[in-house]
Amino acid sequence: MEEEEEEEERRETEEKTGMRAWQSRADWMTVNSRRQDRMWRMCPRRVVVVAVLLLMCRSCLAADLMRQKSIPPGLDAVWMELVPLVSSAMSSKDTELEVRFGLGDISTREFPNGVSEQAFYNLQQILHRSHQKGNVQLQGEGWQRIRDLHFCNNIRSTYHENGERETVFKRLLQRSDMVGHNLNNVPGSSKVCHLRFSWKAEQPVMDGVTDTGPLEGVREKRRISYVYKMWRYDLTVVYGAPVQDFSMIDAALQTAIPSFEVEMEYLPKRAGSPASVPPAYLAHSMLLKAQDVCGFLLGHQVRPELIMRAVYLQQPPGRVMEENVGERGGMQEIEA
Repeated sequence: MEEEEEEEERRETEEKTGMRAWQSRADWMTVNSRRQDRMWRMCPRRVVVVAVLLLMCRSCLAADLMRQKSIPPGLDAVWMELVPLVSSAMSSKDTELEVRFGLGDISTREFPNGVSEQAFYNLQQILHRSHQKGNVQLQGEGWQRIRDLHFCNNIRSTYHENGERETVFKRLLQRSDMVGHNLNNVPGSSKVCHLRFSWKAEQPVMDGVTDTGPLEGVREKRRISYVYKMWRYDLTVVYGAPVQDFSMIDAALQTAIPSFEVEMEYLPKRAGSPASVPPAYLAHSMLLKAQDVCGFLLGHQVRPELIMRAVYLQQPPGRVMEENVGERGGMQEIEA
């Protein structure tokens, strides 16, 4: 009995002590809260506004740092230069945002005209196999024949294989070249993939209203296009020649040497509302997809989306793997 009474007294003492401790803590929190409220009321409104703005700036800087962490090593400057170009293109109507690819010697700073024939068809096979798996869309019915007539005042008339013709006034608004950089940052890669980011305005021209001016040149094209998310990949075999007389077009094309061009164009209608695609993200996506294409052109078996996180991984020969993680991810599995 005595032991039970002692145990009961001990429990009562602990409960009282605990209650006093909780009460003391509650009293302290109440007093401290009152002090904070009093200090907050005493602060001038200007000080409060400045404090809020500082907190917002810190949040923005933190967000910017997080975004920059996902940029490939060495490409931060390119990304920051690309953001204003992308922002201007997104805020304008009747414009094109595209990137052109070139393979050339690192010793020159000039943008090379196209890629090699082997790299061109290797990329086309990768995209087509991915299309057969249902990961990439084929635009139209495959290879299309197109003829462009270029006039001296930046007007271009395009004749399609189905007989349709369109004439547009095309003007370059801004351009940024990325030449002599290593996009892949993996062992064994070479610095031969060059990028040209362009923002162009394109306006239709009415027949008989605008003077097209004298003929300047002709470009005969065979093109195939693939669409993945908000990007279209145009692969074009081009026979181009300067010509001033319409009657000399066919003869000029017979001696023309083909070039192999690869372009990637932004499709705003597939991206949703402009508010849902910030320029910083679009520039990031543009670099990511451009890095994918350069890896394919150079024949590297890599995971580009891992390279974006500065993680380098060699894949087994003949395979290029990517994870589909929504609009912010890479392509589905592609068989090289």
